[in-house]
Amino acid sequence: MRAAGSLTVKDYSRALFTTDKPTPNEVEKARRKLDALVRKGSLVKADQAPGDKSPATYHAPEAPITAPITAREAA
Repeated sequence: MRAAGSLTVKDYSRALFTTDKPTPNEVEKARRKLDALVRKGSLVKADQAPGDKSPATYHAPEAPITAPITAREAA
């Protein structure tokens, strides 16, 4: 079961290549793109337990809370 707002490599490859059955090459291209976004910090790859056979999931990073926004900054 996947968390809301997350996607798998297959989900992304289906959307990226607009097909219900992406080829193995399309799936790998999608994986490389997702992994590049993880390295950039735009996505987070969910940790899997050793031996877990379910597909890896990716999701947006949680926004860190650094400081409250003041009225001056909001204007």
